[in-house]
Amino acid sequence: APQSLNFQSRQIRVGLGTTVADNGFANGNTFTQSGTNATGNLVGTAGSITGSLSITNAGIGFTPSVGSLTYNGVNLVTLTGKGRGATADVTISSGVAAAATISNGGSGYQVGDVLGISTIGISSVGRDMRLSIVSIGQTSELVLDNVQGQWIVGSANTVFYRNSSGITTELNYSNGGDVQVSTVN
Repeated sequence: APQSLNFQSRQIRVGLGTTVADNGFANGNTFTQSGTNATGNLVGTAGSITGSLSITNAGIGFTPSVGSLTYNGVNLVTLTGKGRGATADVTISSGVAAAATISNGGSGYQVGDVLGISTIGISSVGRDMRLSIVSIGQTSELVLDNVQGQWIVGSANTVFYRNSSGITTELNYSNGGDVQVSTVN
């Protein structure tokens, strides 16, 4: 029997050497790395979490079971996505999550990623809290698909993008440009 062909797109995460405040690009734009001529189409961005998290499941059995208490600097566990290092101030009211506000935004998160907690307070009771990311700050990673060529880490390989009008612009140009790649995953 003949063998069928299976095509898969190559997707990577490109960590940027600086946070980017550029708002001229959008999903679908083609990004290029000078020096290597590697390309990829933008399918998402990632960065540090900001603000409050959406509580998608308040959980059960947390302390206090009566009244309210805020735990500061609670480590967040990534359940979906590739983010890392975030902490939040989590308020428990009558045994369930009532609020969660970011205290350290971490990195590599995308809007919609789901987070949980492993422990809160002095006891490890309570379970099933689920928090969703509502907003990220400035972009520090690009998620590229249909990647051609080899993206590399190092200087003298500035990142550019071509918008839907066909105009090529240096990434973060209005803030000094010269954005270099710090990681490729």
